[in-house]
Amino acid sequence: TTAATVQAATARATPSDPDRPRAARPSWQEATLRLCSDGLTYVGLNDNGCSMRPLHTHDSTGKIHLEFKESGVEAPLEAFFDIWGKHMDASGFDDHRVDDSHEFLMFVTEEGGERTQVNSYEDFIVKDGQLIELVFREIG
Repeated sequence: TTAATVQAATARATPSDPDRPRAARPSWQEATLRLCSDGLTYVGLNDNGCSMRPLHTHDSTGKIHLEFKESGVEAPLEAFFDIWGKHMDASGFDDHRVDDSHEFLMFVTEEGGERTQVNSYEDFIVKDGQLIELVFREIG
């Protein structure tokens, strides 16, 4: 379950040390999350509740840091939203929910790759270098 994944990821988290070189950290990756709602883009996700967890932000760039004590830990996107305390699945994000006049889409651009629509939402595994776009918009 996702709760078990988050709990296991939290248990394997390593304290963030910005002065420690990236190569010296056991497992450290970055992805960028961009949220768009009705034509407005929200790149900032900095929230005190997210800081210093296995999946966290340091600023309002939308960059998610994934830091674990061991390599090989997979981090589903839902784990970040659970830590952040926000809803996110195929039905929508936070209070933005799919209905007869709105849709919720997810796009991923792998580092150096093409933008692709995906439907895995909460089960999507976040990886280094990805740009993840969540788009809530009016249909039509």
